[in-house]
Amino acid sequence: MGGEVVGGHGLVTLRTDQDHFVADVDRVVLLTIVLPTFPDIEAGNNQIILNTAGQYDNVNYLAWDGLAAGCSTWAEANGQSTDCFAADGIHMSSSGARYYAALVTGLLDQI
Repeated sequence: MGGEVVGGHGLVTLRTDQDHFVADVDRVVLLTIVLPTFPDIEAGNNQIILNTAGQYDNVNYLAWDGLAAGCSTWAEANGQSTDCFAADGIHMSSSGARYYAALVTGLLDQI
């Protein structure tokens, strides 16, 4: 692949060759983030993700920052533990990971 996402524990940056990265694949899915203890970093990264998704026809995004709160309801309806996240509110339990995967799969089925 021609590009990569560079992140860590701060604002994400996309390498300058992101055009090649996006052009070389049929579909790209970006997911917004949830960082309850770092709201400025969350907001900044999510804006970068939304802006990037808006620049390319083959790039879609999943608004994890808006969907994460629905995990407990989904988990209960699917017979999973409703404890979807670790105490930090960022890292997922196995139920949270299953919900996340179901959302990504659902988006991929639509695009």
